Amino acid sequence: MDRGWLLLIGLTAFNPFALGAEEEVGKLLEQRLNSENADQAKQEQAVIAKGKRLATLTEGNAVIKDLETLQAAIERWESQMKAILTSAEGQALASDPMSVEDFINLQEGKRYPLIQVQECAVKFKVCLRPYRLQAITVFTHRPRP
Repeated sequence: MDRGWLLLIGLTAFNPFALGAEEEVGKLLEQRLNSENADQAKQEQAVIAKGKRLATLTEGNAVIKDLETLQAAIERWESQMKAILTSAEGQALASDPMSVEDFINLQEGKRYPLIQVQECAVKFKVCLRPYRLQAITVFTHRPRP
């Protein structure tokens, strides 16, 4: 017999597929693919979760900024109202019945109390604290290779 034929017969004899191990090799390949898919799915979930945390943090920071702006506007309003009540300019406005009526309407208008806005901002900051801590941990922690 030719050496090439002997080599071919020898390789065929020890080929796992020739020994009926096709099913076992298929199972091993499937397990490997499932493991890789599971790892990839976990990585994708981590990236999605990170994106959602960042979006929540961004929106939360915008809300806190809006609450701080509202708080400053309320403080300005209250200081202007006190100034009108105590200043000479306010006394001049008090002599005009239309100005007094407008002032009364402004005072009776529905507004958020300053303390309510402050409490809301504090509660919101407390709610965002875990997201901030996670963002700090995620961005500063680098796993060792």
